[in-house]
Amino acid sequence: MNVWTADGVLPSAKQCQVWEWSSGLHSYACEWQVEKGESQAIANYEEAAKVIQNCLGNAWTAETNTTQSGGKRTVYSNPSLPTIVSIRYFEDTAGWKALHSWNNTLIIGDRSNLNTPLQ
Repeated sequence: MNVWTADGVLPSAKQCQVWEWSSGLHSYACEWQVEKGESQAIANYEEAAKVIQNCLGNAWTAETNTTQSGGKRTVYSNPSLPTIVSIRYFEDTAGWKALHSWNNTLIIGDRSNLNTPLQ
């Protein structure tokens, strides 16, 4: 896998990268920790969801699920295209409770590369 640093497409997005998979497919991914906890993670998620839906148009549908940590993930898809867009917020529950943090992710890529479990 090759990885390149990329600019964020959303104002709050940080740590963005382009991934080249061994299959030759590519994904754009951003993950960022929020300083103001769950409320800020939700606000980032809702802002991103509006921007994404406005950009993609009516041919794309959105499916929202709850993550294991109590956050949400929305996946936008178009049945005639292999590309999907995924935005989510979640609590990173690794380690001690005092170290838990709320995060956002944005991933754009082929649906076959985005079958990761919901955290």
